[in-house]
Parts: sequence; structure tokens; C-alpha cells
Amino acid sequence: MVNPTIKGQTKRIRIFAKFYNEKGEVVLDTYKMVKAKIVALIEGTPATEWYIKVVYGKDLWNDGRYKDKKTVLKVLSDWTSKDMIKTSQETF
Repeated sequence: MVNPTIKGQTKRIRIFAKFYNEKGEVVLDTYKMVKAKIVALIEGTPATEWYIKVVYGKDLWNDGRYKDKKTVLKVLSDWTSKDMIKTSQETF
């Protein structure tokens, strides 16, 4: 079992994102550890499709490709919730 806290802080997750235009070309490929920065990029970058990968640990992640901005924002919120992070850290 991995201890989810180090000096009172939740262990960091990693968020990878690729944004695609209507031709299927990558317009942005990024990696961040702060959800707010990814959200700002989703809201501010013209794209028609998004690939999001949230990594909780070495062999544990969620990922998916979405064509709706509201859906990708909801999925990102769900996958980065405190409960999801806590559960992932208790599992591995």
C-alpha cells in the first residue's frame, strides 16, 4: 500500500493531454501536474477532439479520447477528484 500523503500533501498525479483539430492533426501536446492549467488549455485552445491521460502511479492510469469539450472537462474533474486519487493510492 502506498501512503497517499507526504507531510500532509496528496501525492502528485501527472496529466497528459493532446488536442486535435478537425483534420485529426495534433495542435497541442502537453504534460502538466496542475489540473487548472490543463483546464485553461482545454477552454482556450481551439480543438475538436481531446485525448486525456491521468497517471496515478507506475501501472495505474485513466485515459480516453473525447469529441465534446463538456465531456472532457467532466472526465478530467472526475479522474482528478480527491476520492479518485485517494482510492488509486490505496490500491497500489
